[in-house]
Amino acid sequence: HFGPVSLLRRWLQAAGIRATTLVGGRVDERSGLNQLKDEVTLFPEIPRVFYPQQLREVTKFLAAGNVLIIAIDSEAGNQIEIPVDPAYGHFNFRMATGPLRLAARHGARLFPCTIRDKGRWRFRIELRRPVPPEFLSSTPDLTSAGKHVLDELLPRFRACPEQCSKMLIEIF
Repeated sequence: HFGPVSLLRRWLQAAGIRATTLVGGRVDERSGLNQLKDEVTLFPEIPRVFYPQQLREVTKFLAAGNVLIIAIDSEAGNQIEIPVDPAYGHFNFRMATGPLRLAARHGARLFPCTIRDKGRWRFRIELRRPVPPEFLSSTPDLTSAGKHVLDELLPRFRACPEQCSKMLIEIF
């Protein structure tokens, strides 16, 4: 994660963008407090989060033209090794393939995105260059798509390491 990712959905919704997040875990583990929060959102008809066992609902959500936020550094599900630009060192980054596969399956545009805390409740949301459509065709090139995402995000990680999660700091 980069910056206060937990705020990203709320900021996108405040801008009128119907967005939700795919998270790990299980629906039946959702706390009572989170269930109450679900009822007081800008778009109450949109779930605050989806879980991996709700992929049918995710499909309908994406088909309606909505935005789905997914972390690339998740350890859940299928992973691929993406070679990191040698300027950052010689190693591979383990990336979740879920966002790449979902975008390919639904013909969706995949934008690397960061949210940066600039202090005093000021945030900067950046949508980077989208993954080229040819990487997400009917036979997706997940490695090239993943490399594109990583190449778009690495300069942000390097410029603002204080915004990165502990896991990303350990990797980079």
